[in-house]
Amino acid sequence: MKIFGLVCGLLVTFSVVAGNPNSQNWHQGELVLLNDQTVNGEFSYDAFTDLIQVKDERVVKVYSARQVRAFGYFDEKSNQMRRFLSLSYPGRRNRSRKAFFEIVLTGEMYLLRRLHNMRSSNPTQLNAMESDSPWYDKKNAYEYFVYANDHFIPISQFRRRIYPILMKEYTEELEVFIKDKKLNIYTQRGKFMLINQYNVLKSPDKISLF
Repeated sequence: MKIFGLVCGLLVTFSVVAGNPNSQNWHQGELVLLNDQTVNGEFSYDAFTDLIQVKDERVVKVYSARQVRAFGYFDEKSNQMRRFLSLSYPGRRNRSRKAFFEIVLTGEMYLLRRLHNMRSSNPTQLNAMESDSPWYDKKNAYEYFVYANDHFIPISQFRRRIYPILMKEYTEELEVFIKDKKLNIYTQRGKFMLINQYNVLKSPDKISLF
């Protein structure tokens, strides 16, 4: 997948630039523009407007998903890297639009997430900089997707569309995994763990998250 190299590059860079934000709303990070130019510094992502503000000396520049390939920052609150991709998402009447999605898992199947009903919700509740870890969506504020072969599959369709793909290729291995982990595949965490294990099986050198 073409985006894999981009994500890896972000991971390497962030290990150097992460840390020491001026406030809880501004974080040190990096974004990659459409022309592959990188921008480092302090910036804030507003999930309500889906815009990124970047401090450039005394000027604050604003970028939309149509101008950016990817961005990421170190989240001091959850003590982890937060990584986002700009992807064309099929909207109403089959009209696609660019939007930012947070990366939860990488591999053969990317697991992405995006806030529910962003335009109609309270902006104060939609600051992605202050959200929970991607693994623990306590307020059920996010919609999750599997992204593979340039297609989105809502995690809500896991049992019907995603699970059959996983089991068709690795029936025995995943059945053993489900049994050993006493996995409930009807829970959010159970679904995520199964997708992660599938990615591990597809890439044996990948380290499991569990």
